[in-house]
Amino acid sequence: MPANTEYTVELQCTYPDAWQASGPIPGFNPKTLTLTAGQTVSSGQLPVGAVCAIAETGTAGAADPPDVTPDSVTV
Repeated sequence: MPANTEYTVELQCTYPDAWQASGPIPGFNPKTLTLTAGQTVSSGQLPVGAVCAIAETGTAGAADPPDVTPDSVTV
């Protein structure tokens, strides 16, 4: 990816099974982040055990759709 290329990812997070709330976490349903190649970001505070699906929402000029690995993480 060329330097200074921006791309957007979307996080959709849900509460852990044992949490007092259930379903999507407010602010993370979805949460959109725009990054520059090589940049790391923090998504904010999430409860331990939250499950977040991650998807890149555009191609940033690439010919093929991006492959985000892993596509889901548990905090």
